Amino acid sequence: MKSFEGVRIIDSKLGALKHGAALALPGKGIYISLDFYGKRPKRFKQLLRHEFGHFLQAKKHGYFYFYFVIALISLISAKFARVHQHTWTEREANTLAYNYFNQPDDWDLEHYPVNE
Repeated sequence: MKSFEGVRIIDSKLGALKHGAALALPGKGIYISLDFYGKRPKRFKQLLRHEFGHFLQAKKHGYFYFYFVIALISLISAKFARVHQHTWTEREANTLAYNYFNQPDDWDLEHYPVNE
């Protein structure tokens, strides 16, 4: 898989990416370790949908707001928050993707919670 919903997938093992983290950079692509997720197709799909949600945020709010507000808060949350996915930036990305994909039955609400 080289792309997801038209977004480039970039294989990277830099830092936490080699342990299953991912990074969405709207305008560039989704950075993720394909080796880590090679044997975890269900988790891979869930994570890609979440990361795609960040592209939807950039589309909704604009690139400037995304990079200087959302991405900054998201990076701080990933580093320091007890539960990263409960940060508003992550829940909004989840919600946008959840709705974009027509609220799929296989959405992992435990790991990728959405706003009600």
